[in-house]
Amino acid sequence: MKFILNKIIFVIFLLLIIARVDAQVDCAINLKKAQKLYSQGVIEEIPNLLNSCLEKGFNTEDKIQAYKLLILTYLYDDKKDDAEATMLKFLKTSPEYKINPAIDPAEFIFLFNSYNTKPIFSIGFTAGINYSFPYITELFGPNNVIKNQGKYKSSGMGFQFGPKLVYHISDKYDIGTQIVYTQSKFEFTSSLSDFSKTSLLETQNRIEIPVTGYYKFDFTEKIKPYVLSGLSYSNIIDASYKPLRQYTGNSHTDLSGSDFSLSNFRRKNNFAVIIGAGTRYKIPTGNLFFNIKYSIVLLNQVNPDNRLSDFDFISRYFYYDNNFKINNLTISVGYLYSIFNHKKIK
Repeated sequence: MKFILNKIIFVIFLLLIIARVDAQVDCAINLKKAQKLYSQGVIEEIPNLLNSCLEKGFNTEDKIQAYKLLILTYLYDDKKDDAEATMLKFLKTSPEYKINPAIDPAEFIFLFNSYNTKPIFSIGFTAGINYSFPYITELFGPNNVIKNQGKYKSSGMGFQFGPKLVYHISDKYDIGTQIVYTQSKFEFTSSLSDFSKTSLLETQNRIEIPVTGYYKFDFTEKIKPYVLSGLSYSNIIDASYKPLRQYTGNSHTDLSGSDFSLSNFRRKNNFAVIIGAGTRYKIPTGNLFFNIKYSIVLLNQVNPDNRLSDFDFISRYFYYDNNFKINNLTISVGYLYSIFNHKKIK
């Protein structure tokens, strides 16, 4: 029974394919006939030949040619409303169509140029890597901070990813925003004395919302370099230390522990200035992009009210936070899908 059922399904599927192929062949013949009639100036039969195939029967390329022919037929017959309605269908089928003056008739070009044919928005996704460059702005500590200042350094690669939205203001200017999940890492080291030093590897997880302006350069039809600048808001979701206090000469056993939460020790909200550059590469339906950005954090990372709130941690690692800020370098790639709103230009 199952074998018979599978054979029936296969036969039905095969018949559907044959019917579709036959329809495409018939519609291809209709398109050629309509093109011949138009060249002869006989336009009355063209809409009937093409409209049924535009609903089903044409492949995408034939549909584009059929819409163009219909538009020209309606313009020739002084049916402006029908020509405009068909132009909207044409633009929906081929939103990124580029006029070719060598083959597109002047009346088609005139009507085409009376519509907004450029993308309004782009939506997409971005992902990449980052490096953090923290620096001390004010010294604090239980030791002689002048003699043993300690230092911050980048500690490997972080990452970021999230959705992206770009509004296209003009050929030269865009404005965009993102909601980015970012993880970054950096390390503080301090030689507390001749016999010990402390290392604190910090990991931060943040949500960042940048608002960025873009200035685009004309390079080629497909490649569009740009520079960018803007402001970014960030919110720390989670931050933690991986602490280690090491003793030289085996004078004591090294001290380490589980990750130490910094939730109460970090400023939750911060802002940064962003500068950068990148390029977009045009592909069908959108753009691939690559950019490099440098962000300069504006506010102190430390919550000063809680700086001394954990005496056990201070006594174990002989440390509490300096005031510090972070600069970040990010390298990102992504994809933007173009969204159109084809309207008559008033």
